[in-house]
Amino acid sequence: MAEEKQKQNKKHDQKTRALIADFSSSLVFFVIAIVVILIIALTLSWFAMNRLVNGNSGNVTVENEIFELGTVTLNDARAVDVDSAALDVLSSDVTRTYDRDALETDDSTEAIICALTTDDGKPARPGSTGTLEFRILPKVDNNDFTVQATISGLKKIVDEIEGTVSYELMDPTDADEGLALDLLAGHVLFFTGSTFSSSNMIDIEDGFVVTGAHEANTEYLVTLYWEWPRVYSEHESYVDAAWQSTHEYLYDGTNEDGYNNADQVIGEAVAYIVAEMDVSPGATSGLTTVTAAEIP
Repeated sequence: MAEEKQKQNKKHDQKTRALIADFSSSLVFFVIAIVVILIIALTLSWFAMNRLVNGNSGNVTVENEIFELGTVTLNDARAVDVDSAALDVLSSDVTRTYDRDALETDDSTEAIICALTTDDGKPARPGSTGTLEFRILPKVDNNDFTVQATISGLKKIVDEIEGTVSYELMDPTDADEGLALDLLAGHVLFFTGSTFSSSNMIDIEDGFVVTGAHEANTEYLVTLYWEWPRVYSEHESYVDAAWQSTHEYLYDGTNEDGYNNADQVIGEAVAYIVAEMDVSPGATSGLTTVTAAEIP
């Protein structure tokens, strides 16, 4: 009897040792797997966070800021006939910093507002021409930038009780203001050079690419040229059928009558024309390319 019990205890001990061995092997495997996963995760995180780095005295630091986007302040010659109440919007020197964290979210960046005034300081009007300028300051070496623009306008707000005048961006979701803005985007045309022709016309709302080798901490000036054709026939000499099919530029009529009526709608609703510019690093294929000038 004692001998039988001894055999049973021996078998029990053997099973226990086998279970412990199996558990130990599983535990070792589990620990090794966790370590491998952690190493892979840390490695991927390191590469993801160090896409842009800056070396300094042997130390490597992550560069979060990619570039700055800034307006060009209107000088006295370009603000002669600009209402002083509008200068806070049109003439202010605005700089926005774009960083990697912000660019990875959908609604993180805010466009800058650039004024469209003529070189003689008057607001844009039918028959006038001028330039649209903004600044880019890369924080790291970057070859190309993609620019997305929206043509907008400032509306004049008169408070007769307070006797004050102010200006604010028009609302594209408002029926009347949205119509005026749509017509405006079809009347003011942009070009890559100061000589206007159909061959160098650019649709800035479709976007364009500022191309070239842009060095870190060197500021560049992007210049586009615009014209608001005075008459329908001149406007038609620049645009093609594809452009016409995607833009609204006639109102309550056809040809010359529709074009002039649209000018009237724009003039009654829009006090000053602006472009909201948003920029991202890298080139989008299929877009027109322009070059930027280094600012000394």
